[in-house]
Amino acid sequence: MSQNENINKIKLIKQSYNFLNIPNDILKLAPKVKFESFVDNILSIKLPQIDLLPTIPPQYGFKGGAARLALGFALNYNFSFRRPRDIDIVRFGDKKTSKIDKELELAFMKDDSKHGHGIEVLESTENYFQTRDITINEILILNNSIYFTISCLTDLYNKVLRPTEHVLDRFRQPDPKITMKILRLKALASVSGEEFSISLERYNPKVTSFHIALHLDRAISQSSRIASEYVYECVKYEYLPKFLLGRSLGDVISYLSKEDPNILRFENLKKIFAPNEHVESKNNKFKKIFL
Repeated sequence: MSQNENINKIKLIKQSYNFLNIPNDILKLAPKVKFESFVDNILSIKLPQIDLLPTIPPQYGFKGGAARLALGFALNYNFSFRRPRDIDIVRFGDKKTSKIDKELELAFMKDDSKHGHGIEVLESTENYFQTRDITINEILILNNSIYFTISCLTDLYNKVLRPTEHVLDRFRQPDPKITMKILRLKALASVSGEEFSISLERYNPKVTSFHIALHLDRAISQSSRIASEYVYECVKYEYLPKFLLGRSLGDVISYLSKEDPNILRFENLKKIFAPNEHVESKNNKFKKIFL
């Protein structure tokens, strides 16, 4: 196909997708991909063959990083700032945990399920899209199709971390846990060599030491480098004081524990703040077992 023929083909695709509000730059990525309107603001495309995704029963789907990776593969663009550690799975139907749930968690979600983040169970796809916290999470793979919102697609392409509309209060502020999650994801992206911007209206006064510590604990579970970058983002957005820049994670945890001693219930924070105490408590457990 000549260059002029290819340009004309892209123009025709643009015209046919105008009603879907898909940015032209995204259409250029993969002109052969057929976008379809699913419902409301949700689009779908056919799931391409991708080795990352295992075969699972039809009532189960994929979400999170695995779904973003598949969308990027389909559109010939890297939407995911890291290869997912676990494959996040969602199921639609009965809320009761099944034997298959446990088997899939053990096979594909070992790390997440250890921390109580197993398969997410929901009643419907509508319920799924109404309960996402960040726009880049408004994506789902189900029955050989990838479903996603326009906001998800454009924010992934433009590298923006943005809370979804339904998590905002009347002051346009998200839940404080989501504010700190966005900063942690920004830190994760930076360490992975990607620069994401964040879309938050202003400083969130509801954020407490607990919320900061919650995501520091999760960042530490990923790597100390991500945790340090997260501390930097917290200082940058004025959730931590400037004197903590360049200080050890132990110093940061010490500062947060003075504000709220309960944060030392987080396992990773406790390990760094009081490593000897942690080892001693483990030894005591072994003594109780073997004595």
